[in-house]
Amino acid sequence: MLLVGPAGDFGVCSDSGSMPYYPSSYEAVISVAAVDSSARRADFSARNDYVDIAAPGVEVVSTYPETLLHEVLGTTGLSVPPYSPVSGTALASAHVAAMAAVVWSAMPWLSAQELRTRLLSPSLSSPTNQPYTGSGLVTHGFFPIVLNMSGKCLDHLGGTTNRGKVQLWECHGGPQNLWTYDPLRKLVVSSFGWCLNADPLNGGSVYISKCDPLSANQQWDYKAGGIQFRGTYCLQAPSQVAFQNGGTVQLGHCSGADNQKWVLQPRHQDKLRLCKHLCEYNSGGDDYFATVGDWNRMPHQIGDNQLTRVYIPPGYAIKLFEHENFGGWTTPWSGSHTNWSRLNLSWDNDAVSSFKIRKLPNPNSTKSPEVKLCRNTDCSGGVFYASVGEWSSMPSEIGDNDLSFVYIPRGYTFEYFEHPSWLGWSRKFGSCDGDVSLNMIEHNNAVSSFKIGLAC
Repeated sequence: MLLVGPAGDFGVCSDSGSMPYYPSSYEAVISVAAVDSSARRADFSARNDYVDIAAPGVEVVSTYPETLLHEVLGTTGLSVPPYSPVSGTALASAHVAAMAAVVWSAMPWLSAQELRTRLLSPSLSSPTNQPYTGSGLVTHGFFPIVLNMSGKCLDHLGGTTNRGKVQLWECHGGPQNLWTYDPLRKLVVSSFGWCLNADPLNGGSVYISKCDPLSANQQWDYKAGGIQFRGTYCLQAPSQVAFQNGGTVQLGHCSGADNQKWVLQPRHQDKLRLCKHLCEYNSGGDDYFATVGDWNRMPHQIGDNQLTRVYIPPGYAIKLFEHENFGGWTTPWSGSHTNWSRLNLSWDNDAVSSFKIRKLPNPNSTKSPEVKLCRNTDCSGGVFYASVGEWSSMPSEIGDNDLSFVYIPRGYTFEYFEHPSWLGWSRKFGSCDGDVSLNMIEHNNAVSSFKIGLAC
């Protein structure tokens, strides 16, 4: 039996915020902290050393007793859906329990202790860089398996049929794109709970079927960027189809060739991967994973003028510069809202010495963590939602010199400038401790450009 419990909702209390909270502080129980939509620990979440992991627990839409909901909303006598946003570590612990159920349904052979170890593994959770969140934000631990040479992912069409087809496809993050590795039983497992099989006596065909930890046809070794079958054969994609959706996947004699190098990307699915040379996985400083921010010089893992390839996950973009401190020629922003992108600098120019990474703005969203800009203090004149990035001029929804109000979610910064292209006087606002509401009339509404960044 796996036991999961809330860490406690008394983090704001100076006298008890760091005290144990039972039963979740017992060693046998997974103690769960609450984080918001930006993976930042909620103020109310307990600040004790018994916290094991974190999960969403702020403004989570949940079922709510109808009578209480009517009292809160003042809607007695009216028909309203019995749902409401609720916050608390109890909501977060429910996420972890549900995640455990997802993993256990895909890998029913795991013992309770194995499942606990897996959920709390720092290599499978997503780091929050926040205190009192344990090993980080819980994940199911299923991630893309990416072919290094093309950036295509191992995919099984969403099929749940014995001997179902396995192929290459875009890394879209769907369930048929997600896998994990069980090193004890040497199984490569899909998020549907089916396992990777191979038949070396039948042309080296590769397919999925029901998982059987005792089957010799499901025994794989994942190491040094390759996926080996029985120590002799390797999973590969023929070079002529390695860049194609629907490209064949099969067995081949292990040679170390590029079309046999795969990466199971547990902690870096939301980061850009910068590559030097062929970007071999675990090859000792051949790659660097970077998230949103400004790099005024190349990381030492890559070196100056040595950048060869960049893999960009959906929702992110990168801009490259010839010289340090963003000088010299520059490339356009490269990235996609929906698909993985890849830059091959060896085909263009690898003389890159600095770069910037941004989250792509999504003007269609009306929710945090985007910064909300308003014309008129009540937002009646126009609204624009902006994510991390740079705006050299004001969006048409607001207009030049007409910014009246700005809502800045916790963990983000808003810096505004007097003139377009970030010239003239400027001021920056934002906090790691809470949201900021900025009435521009109290400052100066003569704003013509702005930048949005991360405060923590």
